[in-house]
Amino acid sequence: MKTITLVKIGAIGGFITCGMGFALQRKLNDNVKNTTFYKSALDIVRHNKAAVHYLGEPIKDKSIDTFNSKKNYVKNGIGQFEVRLRGSKQNGILHIFIKEDRVDGVEAWKLDHLELALDKDPDKILLIKT
Repeated sequence: MKTITLVKIGAIGGFITCGMGFALQRKLNDNVKNTTFYKSALDIVRHNKAAVHYLGEPIKDKSIDTFNSKKNYVKNGIGQFEVRLRGSKQNGILHIFIKEDRVDGVEAWKLDHLELALDKDPDKILLIKT
């Protein structure tokens, strides 16, 4: 086989691998964003006067780095997700903390608490829900 053919095969394989990685990350993002706890967390933040004051409206969520298992995980009955938020005044990071709540043997997750870190004042954390 010629070298150019091997290069083409390698390039095609690389594009396919990258595409599959992006597709998997998007699917994992969609799975998290479609949960009840995620939708509730964003609704709480968007209606929290302090969060709206600091971030500005509209508050939009960005993608979650689902491959970062130190910041985004679910294990042993607890979970945490880090969501980048963008407002008209500044950006921030919403920390969503969840815990398992089994109802009649069925696994369910509920919000434990929410914290908002602001880009312009990284030393302060706004506790939104306890």
